[in-house]
Amino acid sequence: MRALNSRGWSDWSPDNTIGERIKTEPRFMSLPQRDDTLTNTKKIVVWWDPIQSPEDGNSPALSYSLEYDAGTNRQEWETLTGYLADSLAISMEVTAKIIRGNTYVFKLRARNIWGWGVYSEEKEIKAATRPL
Repeated sequence: MRALNSRGWSDWSPDNTIGERIKTEPRFMSLPQRDDTLTNTKKIVVWWDPIQSPEDGNSPALSYSLEYDAGTNRQEWETLTGYLADSLAISMEVTAKIIRGNTYVFKLRARNIWGWGVYSEEKEIKAATRPL
């Protein structure tokens, strides 16, 4: 690349040897995971890895949004954190609507300055039926 002004052309810039760094909304996040160290049957703690480049769209994450189906078999989704108010937390304790032995589905996405990315794959997590 080079520039032109009233004094003429500039020298050519050095060749780009590392490729382009296109900035976009984040790509897929890793799957949310269950913290299995708990002993409480009415609580699920979900954690996830922070998004890294280039999956972050080459722009730092501003928020993570975790949603779950509240036991509705994917019929309705509730936002647990990160959508209405930004959150960079990488774990969430869920106690609302948890019934021992039921299965809940979680999904996660990230937002950067370019917008919200796509959701992670869905993760089914079964609430404990007895203390672990």
